[in-house]
Parts: sequence; structure tokens; C-alpha cells
Amino acid sequence: VGWSDGANAAVILAARRPEAVRKLVIFGGNAWVEQEDIDSYEATRDVKKNWSKRMLALHEPVYGDGLQPMWDGFCDAMKGIMERGGDICKGEAQSLKCPTFVLAGAKDPIVPNYHPEWFAKNIPNARLHFFPDGKHNIHIKYNDEFNKMVLEFLAE
Repeated sequence: VGWSDGANAAVILAARRPEAVRKLVIFGGNAWVEQEDIDSYEATRDVKKNWSKRMLALHEPVYGDGLQPMWDGFCDAMKGIMERGGDICKGEAQSLKCPTFVLAGAKDPIVPNYHPEWFAKNIPNARLHFFPDGKHNIHIKYNDEFNKMVLEFLAE
């Protein structure tokens, strides 16, 4: 199970070590970055100014004064990936052999809907579910429904 950049890492792991991954669940990931993605990151770069109070309350206890530098580093890293062609894990995703469940928030401000749609179309044996009012933290806001769906998929 991988969320956000962890979804990208999970795709890479499943592609490179298929014997270690029987099923895959990803949400909030993106197989590449393009200018629209960079624009989304830049719109949230100043965490004090652009993040919601709820998001700050979740992240500040964990990262403290390191939150802004960490997010700046992420935004800069994504720009660097785009400048080198933008690919994160497209080839790996297309090579997956395991059944994959792609979940997404239809209102995710960080990962536009075309990313989970691409994963679902390009990963063999993939299925897709959107939470219509979900954003990037679907596993938190819809925890009961999310966990039920994931557990049912893994139990199949």
C-alpha cells in the first residue's frame, strides 16, 4: 500500500521485485510530472499562507520548523524531475503483473485526476475508484470506507 510519493515507490518496488508483491494499492501518486503539477506544488509552496489550518495541524507536530524547508525541497525536486523529462515510474507501472487497486480523491489539489486515470489505464489488471469529494488524504477523511475497500481487494 503506497500513498503519494509512497505510491510511486510502491510501483517501482512491485515492478523490480514482482515476487515480493502479490497485490498493490496506490493512491495519491503520479507516474510523471509536468508543468500543471509544478504549478500545483508552487501554489502550495508557502505552507503558512497556502495550507489549510487542518493540514498545518497534521504536519507541524511531525516536522516542526522543518516543514517549510522540507516542502521547499519537495517542490524543487519535482521541478528537477520535470527538467529531466518528468518520468517517475511510467515504465515500471506499465510492466506490473500484480492486480492493482488505484484510489483517488476527485478533488485532490496536488494530484490531478489524469494521474490515477493513467495508472488505471496503463497498469494491467488495475481498477480505479474515485472518492467524489476526496482530496489528497482520502485514507484519513474516508478511513472506514477506504479501509473496507482496501481490505476487500486484498482478500480477493
